[in-house]
Amino acid sequence: MLFNSYAFVFIFLPVFVAGYYGITYLFNEKNLFNITRKKPACAQSVVELYCVILSFVFFAFFGVKVLGVLLISLIWNYIFIRLLDPETDDKTKILVAIDKNIHVNNKALLITGICGNIALLIFFKYAGFLADILNLFTGKELTVSILLPIAISFYTFSQISLLVDVYREEAGRVSAIDYLFYITFFPKILQGPIVRYNDMKSYLEKALLHRWNAQKFMQAMMLFVLGLSKKVIIADTLAVAVDYGYNSLAVLTPVDAVITAVCYSFQIYFDFSGYCDMGRGICQMVGMDLPVNFESPYKARNIDDFWKRWHMSLTTFFTRYVYIPLGGNRKGALRTYLNFMIIFTLSGLWHGAGLTFIVWGAMHGILYVITRAVKNRNKSKTNTRVNADLDTKAIVNSNIYTNTSVNTNINANMNTSANTKTVIETGRNANGETGAATRSETLAHKSLIYRLCHIAAVILTFIFVTVAWVFFRAQSIQEALNLISKMIGIGYNGASPLHISPDLIKCFQIDELWYIFKITPIGALSWGPAVCMWIIILISAYLAFVSSNAAQLTDKHKVNLKGAVLLAILFVWSVIKFANVSTYIYLGF
Repeated sequence: MLFNSYAFVFIFLPVFVAGYYGITYLFNEKNLFNITRKKPACAQSVVELYCVILSFVFFAFFGVKVLGVLLISLIWNYIFIRLLDPETDDKTKILVAIDKNIHVNNKALLITGICGNIALLIFFKYAGFLADILNLFTGKELTVSILLPIAISFYTFSQISLLVDVYREEAGRVSAIDYLFYITFFPKILQGPIVRYNDMKSYLEKALLHRWNAQKFMQAMMLFVLGLSKKVIIADTLAVAVDYGYNSLAVLTPVDAVITAVCYSFQIYFDFSGYCDMGRGICQMVGMDLPVNFESPYKARNIDDFWKRWHMSLTTFFTRYVYIPLGGNRKGALRTYLNFMIIFTLSGLWHGAGLTFIVWGAMHGILYVITRAVKNRNKSKTNTRVNADLDTKAIVNSNIYTNTSVNTNINANMNTSANTKTVIETGRNANGETGAATRSETLAHKSLIYRLCHIAAVILTFIFVTVAWVFFRAQSIQEALNLISKMIGIGYNGASPLHISPDLIKCFQIDELWYIFKITPIGALSWGPAVCMWIIILISAYLAFVSSNAAQLTDKHKVNLKGAVLLAILFVWSVIKFANVSTYIYLGF
């Protein structure tokens, strides 16, 4: 069951929200109508149990096999959570049941638990990739066809995070119901964010103190609808054009290839961030505020800034559980840069099994290392210059306080400078100029230069990210190289490199928009269909580069009558588009 489906929007979501508030009405000290009643100690557990049951129902819609893999992961990890928990005696009981002579320390248990998760991930996600590598070296034709479980990468990372936190004694007591709620909670299991156990628990505790607020609920609805429209109206429309481009590489013009690559950059952003917005909106409907996972990443000035904005919870996970244990930046520059490359290579593999994902991760890693090296070098130069200035000032001050004649000369020079400054300022005033005006012009000039440099940096970063996305989307390295070659005109012998294929233009024709154009003079023009294409591309660019993101919009604006009408229009339009939706890109991640 996807968020952008009739069953979810019209049945599952209303049942979840109504049931949640029904439980809080029964169990909270002050219910929906602020009637005071005694709060049972089991209130949180009842809410968690309700969420777990609905989450299993949600997951069951993807198939019994998918649910079975999730259950295997849950059982395996909960056993090791009990073994690692310092406050439980289950370790002794379990180990004695296996072998009374066994003695295992916590570190060995942690490694075993993590290896089990990695083995599960490798078997279901990377078996085919490993078979291809084996075939390459052995010349055999071994084929592996294994069902890829939904969201296995997301919940596996959550499992590893909890195991490490329990081992470090940072998670506290983990009950079975708390654990099931943390892993299976459906608003975050498909797309993240990847949050820590303690954080998730605190989000629920705050939510249980939440009371119905019409404005807050409308803002949550606004976030959900904005995310839904980003996914269904924008991302899925762009997906049609992207699919055409990758399936028709042989006939693409250079402009076609550029449009295909740029559209995929927008598609994956609106697809992924749209789902995250929907997940956060669902949580906010019941008072639970999950962290933002996207912070306008295409506004980034460099690749370092990009990864502070894109899929931020994944970056946090790798930093906390991989980068820091590898040594972070504590073991010299070369080791630090090697750690960065390891992180980005793993990030590529996490996204998918294939050389294209490894190349994508390596591209980001190489530029990230270069960016950090340049920053460190500039920082070192700045520190050296500051230290030199401080040394110079110290020498001057020493001379002033130790040499009276020098002090006298300096005072004389200062008086002369003051007189000169007065004459200069008098001259400026006589000519009608002011020092303030000159400084203002200088600041304005510097501000203009800064803005131009900022825009150039954003554009260059986006170009790099777009080229890297080509490998992410392509089925093979050769396919990616073919599209990039098309983008720069290599091997193109057509009449005009600026020509846009009519078939590509047709991919952007949203029926609802085209019906409006048909009753205007635009519909009769030969280039009328291209208007739809440019409108969609320009709207995508505006939302990605200029506009506030969905989280910022919902935080800043209260939903009034005008806003409610606009949201209703977006919602109805999105529901109409349900029949033409494409698969959520990160569904298999």
